Amino acid sequence: MSHPLPTIRTSRLLLAALQPEQALTLSRLADEPTIAAMTLHCPAPTPLSMRGHSLHRPTTNTPPVRC
Repeated sequence: MSHPLPTIRTSRLLLAALQPEQALTLSRLADEPTIAAMTLHCPAPTPLSMRGHSLHRPTTNTPPVRC
């Protein structure tokens, strides 16, 4: 059974599950050198093929991505 991921909201931060339609924007932003330098464990360039892969529940064929 799949459970929706919670949204965490503070006065300065909003953490929510990524939606498939956000993949292109995430890929573009993650490839920016300034952002990529601060996210050492995120793949760069970020392939769009990662869309649909979970950061918290990797499949057996996909290593976990630590961002």
